[in-house]
Amino acid sequence: MIGAVRDWANTAAAGLGLPQVTDGIVIGVDYSPAAKVTLLLLGTDGLPGLVAKLARRPETEPVLVAEHRALQALWSARPPSITAELPRPLALERVAGRLVLLSTAVPGTPLSRHYYSPGHVRHPERVDRDLAVAGSWLARLQKETCSGTVTLGPDAFEEWIRPTFRRYQAEVGWSVWESDLLDHLSDQCARLGGTRVPLVAVHGDYAPGNILLDRGRISGVVDWELGRGAGLPFSDVFKFPASYGSYLDRACPPARGSLPGHPGWAQARERWGGVPGWTNGTGILYAFFGSGWFPDLVRSFLSAHLARLEAPPATAPLFFLVFLAEQALALEQPAYRAGYRALLRLLWEESTAGRLGVLEPAG
Repeated sequence: MIGAVRDWANTAAAGLGLPQVTDGIVIGVDYSPAAKVTLLLLGTDGLPGLVAKLARRPETEPVLVAEHRALQALWSARPPSITAELPRPLALERVAGRLVLLSTAVPGTPLSRHYYSPGHVRHPERVDRDLAVAGSWLARLQKETCSGTVTLGPDAFEEWIRPTFRRYQAEVGWSVWESDLLDHLSDQCARLGGTRVPLVAVHGDYAPGNILLDRGRISGVVDWELGRGAGLPFSDVFKFPASYGSYLDRACPPARGSLPGHPGWAQARERWGGVPGWTNGTGILYAFFGSGWFPDLVRSFLSAHLARLEAPPATAPLFFLVFLAEQALALEQPAYRAGYRALLRLLWEESTAGRLGVLEPAG
């Protein structure tokens, strides 16, 4: 299959005046049977030249179509300061019976490699630098792809929030508390009536593993399958710190129930417990609602980006809950979906009982 993809890629590259590739290596295989395989195609100099993503089954094909569409929208906008960091979509065709997305390769090492290096996440200055680097690139993306504004209120709720929960109801589930939550979100959006927020390009999975670094700066941002040419800016703002907090216990395994360098993590677990089969919830609760230097950095990150977007603080609790519903839809994996649903319910119940200051330190 690699040979067939290589030959097809060379035909496409020749038509675009791009260098030829001679070989390929598998750099990613999603664990789901309906997922995809990612091939890195190497040039005659042995350096990365192109990337090909292959659908393993027909169920995966819409994912490749969505990424192709998102990258096309970005390249049509051509954001001036970040174009070099964007994979350029070249072709979307069937090769040997499988749909294949071909794009250029972008250089760099995933930020997640630094994240998982021994001791990295224990050091406030290193974590602060990660947040700053990721936040700076996101700010440029959102500034350079702004295509207008949305005025919050009932109409915005129907257009930008209700569709997420329609899909959530169909794919995740629905109960009385979710109906009450949706009514609450509708009321919150109405209370924010008149607030204007920008429409920007959205990555949809702005996490350390999709951010590439070279000499301390972002050199590439990959995996745009959840991307959109225009959407509200909040999901990417929440996604990076949420993802960063989710895996702290893997980057720095707990010892005797405590996470080295993060005493607030154990406090969060003691207060809220955990979700069986899904450990991410503790890290997310710690990041956004816990106590300690890491949650303080996260809240500073959020405050800075809300100020940049000229969004009042009251938008944070509204769109954080929408973000959690979006995350429950991001991966068709039962434990993942059940985890985000449980987290959404916990936060809804805590907030309605007055036990949780939304995006404020938990006392």
